[in-house]
This record gives sequence, C-alpha cells and structure tokens, in this order.
Amino acid sequence: MADPTRSSDVVLIRIANHLMSAGAFPMQSVDSRLKDTISQLAVESILVRGPRNLTEIAEYVRDVKGTASRTTIRGRMSMLQDAGIVGRAVSEVKFYLTEKFVAEWWSFFEKLQENFLSLRAVTNAASPDRHDSQENRSS
Repeated sequence: MADPTRSSDVVLIRIANHLMSAGAFPMQSVDSRLKDTISQLAVESILVRGPRNLTEIAEYVRDVKGTASRTTIRGRMSMLQDAGIVGRAVSEVKFYLTEKFVAEWWSFFEKLQENFLSLRAVTNAASPDRHDSQENRSS
C-alpha cells in the first residue's frame, strides 16, 4: 500500500496550509466547528505531518502553543471525530482528516486563490505605470 502522506495531493494541501497560515486565515474560517485553538492545531498537525496518534498530535500542539495534555487532546479528537472532521480506523491508532473536511478545506483555499488573483488583476489594471516601473527596476 502506498504511503498516503507522500501523495502529491497531501503535498499541495501542506503548501496551501502554509500559505493560508502566513496570510492569517485561521482554521475557523474554513470550518466554524474549529472554534478553539487546540482543535485548530490538532487539525493543522495532521495537515502538516499526515496521520498522527494522540501523542504526536499533543507534541505538535505543545510545540506551537506551549501547553497540551494528552487528556485534552483526546477530548478534542473525540469531538472532531463526532463532527466528522477527523476519522480513525478501528485497527489504527492514528487520526486522519476525512475526505469531506479536506474537500471543504481545499474549496476554501481555491476561493482565496481566485479572490487573490482577481484582486491582483484589478490592482495591475488600475496602475500600469507602477507595474512598468517595477519591471524596469528589476532589469
């Protein structure tokens, strides 16, 4: 079986996550059920590192937030499972993101990308002199 954490889709999702994080778009803007920081970081840990177990998710949250107990993470992961955001195979100890959540997340990213490109086109059309002067400077 192929390693799902190495697929090109996962790589694109990780890149998109970094772009969204850098643009200050919190996970809650993707899914309103991700209200608290710990849940957002738990989902982010799976986005960034692929399927994880509780200890690995807690370590990621602790690295980013500074504190995280396995008990708190276990509670959040249970809530995320009930909400259909993460799944967990019966024979596996690792959590993964559901296809539905990934599709919603990707759709949100595509909308951001479309809005950015539209804004960029409007900005370039409104100031052609500025664009030309930047090209001259880079020559």
